[in-house]
Amino acid sequence: MRHLNPVDRQEHESSQEEFPGTDRFSILSRLGAGAFGAVYRAYDRERDTIVALKVLRQKDPTALYYFKQEFRTLSGVIHPNLVTLYNLMSNGEDWFFTMELVDGIDFLAYVREDTNKQEDAPITRPKISTAPDLDTDEVKEKDQTPTLRYEESDKFNSDTVRLPLPLSAINFDLLRASLAQLGRGICAIHAAGKLHCDLKPSNVLVTKSEGRVVILDFGLITDLTPHALQTTLFAGTPVYMSPEHAARLPVSEASDWYSVGVMLYKALTGSLPFDGHIHDVLSAKQHHEPRPPQELVSNIPEDLSTLCSDLLRLDPKSRPTGSEFVRRLKHADPETTAQIPVSASSIDSVPFVGRERHLGELSQALRATQAGEPVIVLVHGVSGMGKSTLVRHFLEIIERNDPEVVVLAGRCYEQESVPYKALDSLVDALSRYLGSLSLLDAESLIPRDVLALARLFPVLRQVEAVVRARLRTLDGLDLQELRRRGFSALRELLSRLSDRKRVVLFIDDLQWGDIDSAALLSEILRPPDSPALLLIGTYRSDEIETSSMLQT
Repeated sequence: MRHLNPVDRQEHESSQEEFPGTDRFSILSRLGAGAFGAVYRAYDRERDTIVALKVLRQKDPTALYYFKQEFRTLSGVIHPNLVTLYNLMSNGEDWFFTMELVDGIDFLAYVREDTNKQEDAPITRPKISTAPDLDTDEVKEKDQTPTLRYEESDKFNSDTVRLPLPLSAINFDLLRASLAQLGRGICAIHAAGKLHCDLKPSNVLVTKSEGRVVILDFGLITDLTPHALQTTLFAGTPVYMSPEHAARLPVSEASDWYSVGVMLYKALTGSLPFDGHIHDVLSAKQHHEPRPPQELVSNIPEDLSTLCSDLLRLDPKSRPTGSEFVRRLKHADPETTAQIPVSASSIDSVPFVGRERHLGELSQALRATQAGEPVIVLVHGVSGMGKSTLVRHFLEIIERNDPEVVVLAGRCYEQESVPYKALDSLVDALSRYLGSLSLLDAESLIPRDVLALARLFPVLRQVEAVVRARLRTLDGLDLQELRRRGFSALRELLSRLSDRKRVVLFIDDLQWGDIDSAALLSEILRPPDSPALLLIGTYRSDEIETSSMLQT
């Protein structure tokens, strides 16, 4: 992978224009910047508070896709050990979101009180060489896709590793309590059906005033599914990555807990479980379990050493679950062992009862599309009655039982101010689907005016078939004509897709939609020759009078 030297990095960062702020957000200072985003301390005039504001620095469609995913995956999850996300916005040129400003230090600095002293006595351990069966060519960047995050501070090339801190600086009770908070935050992520996939000390802050542990940076978060991350995307921080993640095998909750094990290992011993070049580290994870922390440092409490070793088991099934992890921290604050969220994967087998009639009606609506006309089903009711759960259960059933069904699901978010907000996440799903097809199959779906559609939804430019398409020029078109062509292109694309597959569009929380979204949906569904698809929408019935989309 490519690394910028200090001079290159300075030139690269200086070439990025500073975000000037908006009428609502006044920029106070820049807190930091990475390859894809810059974070600012900003004043939110509407909320009358100081927030952290993250701006997308790179304009490429793949970066935009992951930027939106970072916000949307946990924007509705509120937990004291997760950073609170506020608003996702686009002003036409820039994409940014706001979140809670956490005044804290990273996890390791907090639990190891003296970060400057060095241990005089070195600790030695054998260095493990690269195994021949690991394809190290996989460790590279591909285009602009977020890939490996390798930090110089995590690199160890010597057989002799010195503890950066004296063990007397470790407050083990504080470590246990902080780990328990971290565990509860991770359990909340898993209960939401997500995996973090990049847990490491710099992504876990602890507030100075109250010792509150806060997990942040959801840039690599993914859905918790049986095939999670089993794709060509190879992303994460190698030294904290689980063996299965490094091998591009399906990941699970156990993969996140392995990363916690690496953090705990470094907290206890001052070093990482495996050292050497990045390829050596990735290879070692496939074949070895690290030496127990107690073998490196004798006065580490046995319970923490054993917990650490169990988290770093090669077999994911042998690692502690979230609830077990928190329970084993027996000296933690009792409150931290209560109210542990149930992981989404543990409730997958719970039967869905009492909605057979509604499920039957949805199935009948899907069958009705075979007549060649679109069918619209609106599911409404008060908040909390299970509208979304009903529809998602139906979608799971048809996806599992019918390989000819294509489900494109999205959601309209109240805390977003983006163009076509009711359809933006649905088009993100469309881009994922097109990207999963062979180039030939994807090209057969691409409409003539796909460039106009990609102007409305830039994330589509991450699809190779869109990039390679023979495009009509857009020079000289006014905004109204560009919009008309973009609308027609989406209608044409969905028509071609519905000619080949049974297509279901699902938009959750329609009440938060905008007038432009309503106009686009009307264009897609207008007769004659509209795509023969099933459109399912949910909305809160008590929001009808105040919703611009539902009133249209």
